[in-house]
Amino acid sequence: LMALGTLLCFVTLLVVLYMPGLPLWALYLLMFNLGFTCSVYQLSFTLVCYSVPDYCQGVAIGTTNMITMISAPILQPIIGIFLSISHGGILDGFENYSLETYQSALTVLPVVYAFGFVIALFIKDSKGKTISFDHLG
Repeated sequence: LMALGTLLCFVTLLVVLYMPGLPLWALYLLMFNLGFTCSVYQLSFTLVCYSVPDYCQGVAIGTTNMITMISAPILQPIIGIFLSISHGGILDGFENYSLETYQSALTVLPVVYAFGFVIALFIKDSKGKTISFDHLG
């Protein structure tokens, strides 16, 4: 389910970014779909709960939360740097970017989703069973 949601997110984002001229109603539907399919990241918390012993679930969930939330402070400056580079690196307060400039700078997002899709393919489904940690004492 995580891989499918990530793939749908990837495809929806590609359509939004690289198909200019879509009618407004189609963009509304696509953006709703993007938000809906991006919600699969919530499944990572359930996966963590089933994958670690009870005594360290708090730390594991906190770490998962940190990893999922840290993407914005990392990716936003990277996109800004790409926009700045495409403008010659001069920030004078009068930046005027073209559609192609935004498309090339925002290519970071589909790349991240493609990477997430590949990672999601390697996640084994526990079928709702908690992994046994009895051997750890």
